[in-house]
Amino acid sequence: MVQLGGTFGTMLVRLWRPDNPRGSVFCIHGFEGNGGDFDYLANHLVQYGFMTVCPDMIGRGKSSFFRDASKYNVNAYLICLAALSKYAGKKNYFLGTSWGGIVAMAFLAGAGIKADKLVLNDVSLQGSPAADRLTALIRQEASFEFNRIEEAYAYVRRTRAFLGKIPEALWPDYLQNRVRVENGKYRLAYDPMTVPAARVEIYDRIPLLEKINAEVLLLYGEHSQLFDAEAVARATSSRPGVSCISVPGAAHPLSLMTREQSLLVSDFLTS
Repeated sequence: MVQLGGTFGTMLVRLWRPDNPRGSVFCIHGFEGNGGDFDYLANHLVQYGFMTVCPDMIGRGKSSFFRDASKYNVNAYLICLAALSKYAGKKNYFLGTSWGGIVAMAFLAGAGIKADKLVLNDVSLQGSPAADRLTALIRQEASFEFNRIEEAYAYVRRTRAFLGKIPEALWPDYLQNRVRVENGKYRLAYDPMTVPAARVEIYDRIPLLEKINAEVLLLYGEHSQLFDAEAVARATSSRPGVSCISVPGAAHPLSLMTREQSLLVSDFLTS
């Protein structure tokens, strides 16, 4: 249960609990994603002793849809992350994909909780036309409706080809989590009213990154539209403890649904 002013809502949280956790990993999904995007990674991390915490942020997946654009703002998302503090461990790690990485950065830059390490998966560090195009696509998709669930699934598979060659066995759960039924129609599982808050703007997030006292790993696919060599060079030279890995052949964002990509995360967290 989360409270946003005078409004209450529910936030679904997926938990993977080892017997004796060495720490907690909080995984924050992309703008139109949900916590189910991390199912494969979470099953991988729990084998290394990490309790893995994967919320559906409000307005996404199976969490509350408020149908009110004013409810979806940075402060609301920070309240959601603060509500996860009950799952904090001896050590705490954060992983954010795209928009989720931005939310995690904002939280860690201003919160009392200390992150031991932070993974930013395909996060845009400064404004660019590519980031603006992605915002426009999200805005367009928010209005799409499908008469049959098979049509919705086919659309998701076609438009998420950038995930690369993920195991076929992972697609059914991914598709189920990405589509919801409303009034007899099928649509992508995020509240269309989250979109007005996604504004096109000029920004520079490197000063925000510098405020976070944690070791940071930047992950990008080789063909990511959001990879900015100049911004990454500034970030990695701005302070010690910031590194970057570009994954050959991958696009954006990294799916983290393959053993090779999951090992990049677990190797960083355990090093």
